[in-house]
Amino acid sequence: QNAAFGEPGEPSAEHVERSKGAEAAGGIVLAVREQATGTIVGGGVATPSAGSSFTEITGVAVAEDHRGRGLGAALTAELTRCALSAGAGTAFLTPGDDGAARVYDPIVRGELGEDLFGVFLKDYAPSPW
Repeated sequence: QNAAFGEPGEPSAEHVERSKGAEAAGGIVLAVREQATGTIVGGGVATPSAGSSFTEITGVAVAEDHRGRGLGAALTAELTRCALSAGAGTAFLTPGDDGAARVYDPIVRGELGEDLFGVFLKDYAPSPW
């Protein structure tokens, strides 16, 4: 994720421990690995909100040389599916910029094309571009 977010170097020990803590608290951490090389090229997290049925999708990132292939959208959809399967009633995210919003747009719009303000509903359907 560091490279995908334009941050230098490897993740810090603190970052790794924070990810492990998220998993221990019921969070879901996913990574995308390039089959040919085994290199991690993307990832993301679904973090449950304590005491509620909400889960936040965060940190979705794809390495620059692997963008434009639908990996960010696939990661987001899979994190959402996993969160809902684990008992979340609603999974939500807040795109960090317009580029991220374009990735999420086909996923976060309902069947009628209504704007769901970044909230994933259990029965979402992609909207046309």
